[in-house]
This record gives sequence, structure tokens and C-alpha cells, in this order.
Amino acid sequence: MSCIYINKLDKDSFDILLDIKLMDIYPKNFEYDIKYSSLLGLSNKYIDGEWSIKKFCNFFKDKIVLSALSTEEMELISDSPATSLENAFENLRKVKAKDDSEGKITDGEVGEIFLYGIMREYYQATVLVPKIFYKQNTNDTVKGGDSVHITLSNNEVGVWFGESKFYSDINRAIDDSVKSISDFLKNKINKEISISYDSLRLENIKKMLIEKPNEELYNELKYLLQKDNIDKLKQYMHIPILILYECDITKSSKSQEELIKRYINDIFKEKSLMLLKKQITKLKENNIFNYESIKFHIILFPCIDKDKIMDNINDMAKNYI
Repeated sequence: MSCIYINKLDKDSFDILLDIKLMDIYPKNFEYDIKYSSLLGLSNKYIDGEWSIKKFCNFFKDKIVLSALSTEEMELISDSPATSLENAFENLRKVKAKDDSEGKITDGEVGEIFLYGIMREYYQATVLVPKIFYKQNTNDTVKGGDSVHITLSNNEVGVWFGESKFYSDINRAIDDSVKSISDFLKNKINKEISISYDSLRLENIKKMLIEKPNEELYNELKYLLQKDNIDKLKQYMHIPILILYECDITKSSKSQEELIKRYINDIFKEKSLMLLKKQITKLKENNIFNYESIKFHIILFPCIDKDKIMDNINDMAKNYI
């Protein structure tokens, strides 16, 4: 059965190779107590028998505004898309200047922006905290989640704190994601809740397709995003985990049909169950209270050569940074 939070897409989006509830494929000997988990397997388009780097890079460029612009600036995109894009890259440049970096876009930033784009395209989520905008606009150096969104799906409010990785090795990406999420829930969640509470505006709610009165939903979210209510919040908390990774099958395939025939879906299932099992073990080790109420969404996106992708993204970004 597919994930109840996924929305139907237009033909220009990345293709869904697999969309399932992980609970439906747990092995009999799989020890779990998380109430909800899902797996979304995505694939880039193949054009003339080649994995389209251009489409991948364009997705990054199109979605950077979701993380790098304020709510007010987002309202102006339709009137001045070129200016909005320039402002988004300028805010990213300011963040990189704070980091004392060489100015090149990093794999972490690609993962973060892809997560924002996927949350918009596939989950119809509304941005609550645009991370790049927040980081360039504050001296706060504490790293929380990679994304923060809100949803209303099946008449249920959702607060989403995301994690993203873009690695050459999927196994290392899984291990580091598990550590990051456990650390977030143990040491950084209160800070993130505080930022989210301060960021919530009635305008966020008006962007959501809702039947409830705006004020009612706004007050409900305000209540959940108070530190004293963290145990209650976990019942409405989602953690999407995006892993972009190099895949030899993806590199050598000429089409999505070939990908599927070569058991890419089996790899999705194997790796997602591995991640979930390690995550449960780590959460138990860290004594994270009520973790079993949190909904986990694993998103796997196999790619070709990571260094080649990063070179192309940085070449594109030279026009803006």
C-alpha cells in the first residue's frame, strides 16, 4: 500500500519507482515499535539513454527559493522570478561567507535544497522555517534539522523536521543519518521547536488547502510548538530522511525500465529496512521518549557520479554567486 501522505504529480516531476508503507514489508523477525514508516524511491529522467544531469541541476535551481527566501519574498516570485532567484543565491552566498567556505556549493546544501523541493512536490508541504534564509539572517550557529514544514493531510496536522544526505556511499549516508536524527531528538529539538514557534504566521496556514478555519489550525500549531508540549508534538511529528547517493546500477542503466529490471526496488527495500532498524536501535540507546509515535519517511534517490553532479551545479551557480 502506498504512503498516504504522497500526492499525485505532473509528468515533469521525478518519477516514483516505489511508494509503500514500510510496515507492509517488515520481515517476520523484524523487531520494531514505530507506528508508521514509509519508503519513497525516486528516479531522475533518462533522456537519449542518459541520466539527465541538466534536469537534476535545474531542480536545485528551481527549488533553492524554498529554503533561501522569506515568506514575504516568496509571495513576489510570480511577479519577479529572476530577481527572486538572484536573492535566493545571494542569501546562500551570505551563509557561505559566514562559514568561511571557498564559496562552492556543498553536497550538504544540495541535499537540503532537494529535500525542500521534494517536500513541496511530493507532500504538498508548506515551508515553516526556510533554513538558508534563517541562517543568513541570524548569528545562531546551532544546527537543527535540515528542513521544517507543516502539512494538513487526512485532516491531521503534521510538523516535519527533515534530514538529508548526499553521499557517494549509501551505507555511510544511512549511518550518518541515524546519528544526526538521534542527536537532533536528544539535543536539538527544543531549539528547533523554539525557532518554529517564532516562525509560525497565519500566512503559513493560508497557503494550506484546509477545511478548518485558519485561526483554529493556527492556534493548534501554536499549542504543539511550545516546548512544554513536546511529548504531545511527537504524535504529530514526521521525520523525512532524504538520501541521495551514487548507484552503480543507475550509472550503467540506459532507462528506468532497466533500473527496475535490475532490482533497484529490492535495493530500496533492503536499505530502508536497514536504516529503520539502526534508527530504532539508536533511539532506544539514547532513551528518546515516545519515539515510536514519530512517523518516519525514508526517501531514496540513486544518482550517477556525485563529483560530476557537484561540478555541474557549481558551474551553473557561477551565474549567481
